[in-house]
Amino acid sequence: MRGVAVYHLEILATPYEVLVSRLAELLGEATARSAVNTFCKQTVGVAPTALTASQLSIVLPSFRPMLSILIGSSKSDLVLKNITQELNR
Repeated sequence: MRGVAVYHLEILATPYEVLVSRLAELLGEATARSAVNTFCKQTVGVAPTALTASQLSIVLPSFRPMLSILIGSSKSDLVLKNITQELNR
């Protein structure tokens, strides 16, 4: 297309927003939010919106058993790896 400029805008998001967004693609928005809230509180004892990057490294592996049941082990490993990579950018 001649004369059309395309810009890539990077939107900064909290770890909570990224995690919910990626899990919502697989589980739906409400289930993803509920799962993230539950796992954050149970695993590290904090509200999910206060989740830090270091706490995220503790929380992410706790999703593996649930995701393995729902989407299979291989795909769950890939999803968690992709989330980790996205958050480390």
